[in-house]
Amino acid sequence: QGAEIFKVMASDSDSLPNAIITYSIMGGNINNQFIIDPRDGILQVNAPLDREETSSYSLVIQAHDSGL
Repeated sequence: QGAEIFKVMASDSDSLPNAIITYSIMGGNINNQFIIDPRDGILQVNAPLDREETSSYSLVIQAHDSGL
């Protein structure tokens, strides 16, 4: 729990502040087992994972910029 397991990375060619990217989990996060830092895209385990119960996970991550 709390282990960092992945870092999502996205880029935007806009200049600041429109180039600021916010990350979020949009789907697949059953029982909130994962969390993502909205600023740096670090994905962490939020609850114990049981491979015997669930052998794999598929998440939908969104990267959203601040532009129009």
